[in-house]
Parts: sequence; structure tokens; C-alpha cells
Amino acid sequence: MKQSKNKVLYGVIGLLGAVAAVLPLAIYHFVETAGMSGMHGMAMACEKACIAEAVVGAAIVVIAIASLFIKNAKLGVASSAVLFAGGIAAIATPSFIGLCESEEMACRYITAPTLAILGAAIIVLSAARLVVGVVAVRKTTDAV
Repeated sequence: MKQSKNKVLYGVIGLLGAVAAVLPLAIYHFVETAGMSGMHGMAMACEKACIAEAVVGAAIVVIAIASLFIKNAKLGVASSAVLFAGGIAAIATPSFIGLCESEEMACRYITAPTLAILGAAIIVLSAARLVVGVVAVRKTTDAV
């Protein structure tokens, strides 16, 4: 029963990572502003943030899927820690790379808060899995 809960948890984290990867590209159309970059001869900040967020989200998906097949408790804890860091990266990417200067742009008032919510959910779920994994590892090492 415990393994199935872990699989569901990793599946949900993977789904959230997929949404974080696709959201800026497909739904909120960060890339639509890329046409404006041709006028200025350089890529806009939100375009760079969009690409970086897609990479972060894809990494979360890959790690979550790989975690489904991990049988070693210590590796499970490590993958949960990496997913926790991925959630932080999902939140920090738009702020670190930067978004449009105008507060009226969709990347500022829609996409960044949505990515923050997704990242927070990934952090909470991976932290829960991390705590459960650490407890399980301690129980097995105490039993030996």
C-alpha cells in the first residue's frame, strides 16, 4: 500500500512539473512576445524565462518518472530532495531571469503567480515524501 501512495505522489509531482513546463509555452503564450524581440534585435526576458521554465518543468517530470521505479529508500529520499529543489527552481526562475518591466504584461500578473503556486505545490509534496522517506530510512537503520 505504501508503494502505491509513493507512486501517486510522484505521479502528481510529475503532472505539476509537466504543467509548469507547458504552461508558459502553450497556455500563456510567453513566446508570442518573441515576435516583438525582432524589433529590438534581442530576446525579451520573458522569452528566456519561458525557455528556462520549460527546462525546469521537464527536469521535474523526468525525475518524478524515474522516482516511480526507485526501490532503494535512500535513493527515494535523494530524488525527493532533488524534486524539492526543482520546486524552488520553478518558483525562482521567472524572478532570477526576469520578466517584462511592465506590470500590465501577462507574464507578470498571470504566469509568474501561477508558476509560484505550482512550485509551492511541488515543494510541499516533495517535502512530504522527503520526510516519510527519511523516517523510513531511519527505521531500517535503527532495526539493524
